[in-house]
Amino acid sequence: MRQKKHVTYFQIVKRTVIEFLEEGSYFHGAALSYYTLFALIPLLYLSLISFGSLFGQDRCIEIITELFQKNIGIDDIAVFTNYLKFMGRQSNSWLLNVAMIFLLLYSCSAFMVSLKFSINEFFNIQKRKREKLNIFMDFLKFRFLSITYLAFFALIIFVSYFIQIFAFSFMENYFHNKHGSLNFGYIVFHHLLSIGMNFAIISIIFKFVHDGEIRLRLAFQGALLTAVLLYLSQMVIKLYLQEYFFLGKGDVIGSLFILMAWVYYSSQVIFFGAKFTYVLGKYRKDIPE
Repeated sequence: MRQKKHVTYFQIVKRTVIEFLEEGSYFHGAALSYYTLFALIPLLYLSLISFGSLFGQDRCIEIITELFQKNIGIDDIAVFTNYLKFMGRQSNSWLLNVAMIFLLLYSCSAFMVSLKFSINEFFNIQKRKREKLNIFMDFLKFRFLSITYLAFFALIIFVSYFIQIFAFSFMENYFHNKHGSLNFGYIVFHHLLSIGMNFAIISIIFKFVHDGEIRLRLAFQGALLTAVLLYLSQMVIKLYLQEYFFLGKGDVIGSLFILMAWVYYSSQVIFFGAKFTYVLGKYRKDIPE
């Protein structure tokens, strides 16, 4: 029985790889990288003026700096910190705030529309033909919902990351002062929390960001594998971008290319997880409809 189960899961993974390569995931990843770059500037600005009012702009810049350096692998982030410091001095301009909000809403809704289209492709979801008025209303409805989704994602990510930074900083100081080194349990907890954050976000994507219906259990199973693969792959991606990416030692252009490359390679893992979820559901006769 164990051998049969092992062969079955091997066949699922094998079929996932074949169908994933046939989907043209490279184009989907390029589109997400493009929209991410457009959303970056207003997202950083609004994060600075909102969370900066609670924790202080200097502390907010430190956390964003750590995010770029540790999670993405951008060593030279002067272009981002200089931009944040300049924008921090302009935070009292209501006209700039309104312009940034509209720019963020537009770029984020475009990002979500692109992500929804990609998930539909990897789930093999075929939309039924509808009247033109219904199509137009559905498009406007999803544009509005995409803004809500992204605001929800951003809230989860930033609040969790701020809490994580403060909690881990406290724990690191505690272990260094008491033991002189980090506790093994703390290191394991740090990794598990990062995987858990990925799992929560990917579960929402697999469950809601498409035009079909999928059982929550299947979405959780696909999201769990994807979250683990994404966490492991992001460490490899960061190492590659820091050590071997030919633009990794550049200044402004290099930093932007690293960011786009990080989003691109990370999206490939998410799309692979989406295809695995579809193949697993097809094997169990529980495919998204």
